Amino acid sequence: MAVGFMLLYTKLSNVLSKEALFYTVIVPFIAFFRAFGFLSYPLSGVIHPTSLARQAFGRTRSELPWAGGDTEDLELLPLLCDG
Repeated sequence: MAVGFMLLYTKLSNVLSKEALFYTVIVPFIAFFRAFGFLSYPLSGVIHPTSLARQAFGRTRSELPWAGGDTEDLELLPLLCDG
């Protein structure tokens, strides 16, 4: 993901002015964190997996231990992947 961002940033830096490049990079970043703060985190009860999903994943984890992961904080996954 970081390599892709750097390639895109390099390409955009050759095309856009410094000010336009700054706003092109900073606006999606700020928009993501606003959406997370006002939508994803307050709706974590809706996004969080149900007990049925936990049971199903628990069975899968015991059969395929390498496919397991932390399922307790799935609503935080976009924040961890982006940040």
